[in-house]
Amino acid sequence: MGEKWIGARSYFGFDPIDKHFKVLCLGLGVIVEKYQVMTLGIGKLSWRMIECCKARYPLYDGICINGVLYYRAEVKRVGSSWTLINYKGKLGAVDKKNATCFRFLVLEDANNHKFSMHIVNMMPDLLCAQARMTELCLVGATSSGEIVLLQFYLSDPFYVYYYNFKRNAFIRVRIQGLEALDHTQRVHTFLDYVEDVCILCKCLGIFL
Repeated sequence: MGEKWIGARSYFGFDPIDKHFKVLCLGLGVIVEKYQVMTLGIGKLSWRMIECCKARYPLYDGICINGVLYYRAEVKRVGSSWTLINYKGKLGAVDKKNATCFRFLVLEDANNHKFSMHIVNMMPDLLCAQARMTELCLVGATSSGEIVLLQFYLSDPFYVYYYNFKRNAFIRVRIQGLEALDHTQRVHTFLDYVEDVCILCKCLGIFL
């Protein structure tokens, strides 16, 4: 890439029109100085420069939805706790408002930058988990729209929580077979390996 930067951010996405995976690399100085894209699977790999209208400082997480790449960025480097998710094909953003509830934004109109906001109160079981000093994190949404929360670290028992907006209800699923593992290990989550919570519960022998 040639230039000497302070750092870089890279994001991975899929172009459904050309059916190619692409990598966006942002070269960082005080703000973003260079925007480059590499298309994968077309032979020789090379970066091409692209233009961007506004300079922002990008944060780490990004998400690609229907061929559009979204990532969090700031004018000033102050830090932010929003988690970007794919909510039924729309951009969603989730943030803990305080210890008892979280905020959930959905991008309803991308052209006019209009979001809908929801405030979700955590059920008592979630508050008990926090009282046991086990931090809960928001990790995304299933394809059917349930918001997924779980603990940062392994514990015994270990639970995954699903929030359903239509029913305004949480479902708690206990994951078994982790008892012998080191409870200081971080938990990493990969979503959408099943259709919805009901199928997951049936696979685990849980009947709602």
